[in-house]
Amino acid sequence: MNIEKKYFPIEKVEEVKIYDLSKEVIFYNSPKVTDVEPLEFESILNQISSDVNQFIPVDNGEDLIVTRFGKTLLQRLNINPKDILGRRFSECLPFYHDLFKEHVKKVVNKKSKIEKLRLLYFEENTLSLILTTTIMEKNGYIYIINNYEAESITKTSAIKNHSDKLYLIEYMSQTGSYYKINNKYAWTNGIYNILGRHQKSSDKYYNIIFDLALKEDKEKIKKAMHENLPRKMEIKEKIRIKTENGKIKTLECNLYPKYNNNEYVGIYGFFKDMSSELDSSILNPIDYILNGFTHSQKLALLLEPFNPVTYSFTDGFYNIIGVKKQEYTHNYNIYKHIGEKKVVEKLKKMESGEVNKFDETFTFYKDKTTKKPITCELILENFYVNNELHTIGFLIDITHDIEKREHIKIIEKQKIIIKEVHHRIKNNLQILNSFINLEKREYSKEPELIIEHMQSRLNSLSILHAQTCESLDFENLNVSEAITQQEETLNNLLSSHNDINFITYIDPELWMPISLVTPLLLIINELTTNSVKHAFNDNTKNKQIYKHMKLIDGETCEFVFKDNGIGLKDTKMQSLGSMIIKSLIKQINGTLEITVNNGTQFKIKFPINQEYVGYK
Repeated sequence: MNIEKKYFPIEKVEEVKIYDLSKEVIFYNSPKVTDVEPLEFESILNQISSDVNQFIPVDNGEDLIVTRFGKTLLQRLNINPKDILGRRFSECLPFYHDLFKEHVKKVVNKKSKIEKLRLLYFEENTLSLILTTTIMEKNGYIYIINNYEAESITKTSAIKNHSDKLYLIEYMSQTGSYYKINNKYAWTNGIYNILGRHQKSSDKYYNIIFDLALKEDKEKIKKAMHENLPRKMEIKEKIRIKTENGKIKTLECNLYPKYNNNEYVGIYGFFKDMSSELDSSILNPIDYILNGFTHSQKLALLLEPFNPVTYSFTDGFYNIIGVKKQEYTHNYNIYKHIGEKKVVEKLKKMESGEVNKFDETFTFYKDKTTKKPITCELILENFYVNNELHTIGFLIDITHDIEKREHIKIIEKQKIIIKEVHHRIKNNLQILNSFINLEKREYSKEPELIIEHMQSRLNSLSILHAQTCESLDFENLNVSEAITQQEETLNNLLSSHNDINFITYIDPELWMPISLVTPLLLIINELTTNSVKHAFNDNTKNKQIYKHMKLIDGETCEFVFKDNGIGLKDTKMQSLGSMIIKSLIKQINGTLEITVNNGTQFKIKFPINQEYVGYK
């Protein structure tokens, strides 16, 4: 076996030709260093066409511990995964360790975000396989992602088709992309995931998406496929296709022309599978979160603001920036409308990943010809789900508050309130992040359960934010209103359990600060979801959940939650849900008393002298 290396500066990729690779040359038995747990979504990773290899860097990147190795290469060389996992890369697969070593060190030492290689395998001087490799770092792990091109592909087309897209993001977000140059198509793995089939060598000769369009949508795509589009033209359409297995899907298409200098050379585009979002019977968690903000014109929730394919903004965003939703495209240059250069520089760093948090006030010019700008507050934060980077944030138009300078006392109070809103948002993001981390360990094989739990918690927190933004008062939140709204939305979320009768009495004149109501609503959320799912069986008649809160003296408040179910077995409260409840009760300096008799009763008493609590 021998190899040849050559670097292509235009493509910024190293090409390696590998001749006559064999198991005897690359694989060695070596001692295990550590035990390895299966990755989350292992079954999903096994279904996609790319090999995802995960490692723990050691010795400052000089070596790696193998925690996952893709199935394709192991199958080609007939290697058992058990002989690879938990071992040093340099000892079990020294050939590949040496091949990737310098690239890995650049990523580990932050000299490079992504390293790319193209591997060409030859057997008896005949090209047998082309492989594009991406090396990156996420959350302390090194990932080497291998994308296997079609066996029949030529070297020239392989060079054109190489890509540094994150294949897993496409898979999880149900997106895909393509480009067409010189009458040939190149499709990413996300497209094949949407279509539910594998790549074919003929795919480069025809449009595998538009050829599946329903007859009624054919006219739409004639415009979408028009050649020689103007340079700044963008086509955005929704079309329906019928896949080879007969499934109807709705796709959002975003198409753009590609120019080389002034010469039109082709077209490229993105597709997003919208089918589940259009199905009203499916509760989409992102849509559920967005619903809490749709009526606000001064406050906007931003999801994936830097991703041109998967971004989602509530209507308030378009009202704040002064652009109609149907006329907005992601290439709209927000930066040129911001007055402060330092803010623009920091926002660009956030977009590039140099910083993970952004919290700035700035002036925004809706129209450069208009001298009077608006004042905005923007909060952004990066977070990880399944080792993938995502961004969430809030954009708030605070112009109206700033303009009331003649009312100094009111303005000062509003400034404090706005800061408190931001403080609560940050705290709640941290709370949700803690819940996610706890449940990822407990329910690693049940991701749907984690999402369901997070939906109900997000709902409870969004109620508080809506109440405080409407009242602009942190010292006087009406407890009865908050709990009633929570109950209504929880009933919608848990609609499959609509045979349960909820009986609630909260003193309508009881008011508390948000710092106390927040953990209370989360406690009620946990108790309600646990009771609905576990307290009743098919033999339970007249299912009921009872809630009651009152001041029992000048220093103590009492909350009672009771169901008439089969009775709590875990009275020691050892489960994860019980531990979360106890932790939240501790936050309000409360005590818990559990009674099991014809159901389960939770009685929580907590002091009210910690902050203002009383009657308005």
